[in-house]
Amino acid sequence: MWVLAARWNYLRDSGFQRDHAEDHRIQPPERVALFSSYGLAVFVKLFHPVVSVATMIVHYVLWLLRIKVQTDQSKHKMSMEELRMLVLESEQFLPHRHQKMLLNLVIWAASR
Repeated sequence: MWVLAARWNYLRDSGFQRDHAEDHRIQPPERVALFSSYGLAVFVKLFHPVVSVATMIVHYVLWLLRIKVQTDQSKHKMSMEELRMLVLESEQFLPHRHQKMLLNLVIWAASR
């Protein structure tokens, strides 16, 4: 979060907004995200202990009920072919440009 504040101060102090106001000004959604991030950071810090305690209680209840939680994610991995097919079948949800980018990423990852 301090990175955002430092970036904001740098842009403000360097006169960046005056010189390049047309090209790189902070748009309203970015401005809202910048200022709301401070409140969200406080929210996360306040509720982290609550979430940790709830997680411990759930793990204890599952242990009492003898329910084993599967933590091995290797059974849920997708192959590159499955991932490619998923991207190809998502044409109704993704613009063609984004679909092409994702396919290039899948092909690049498969070649590594």
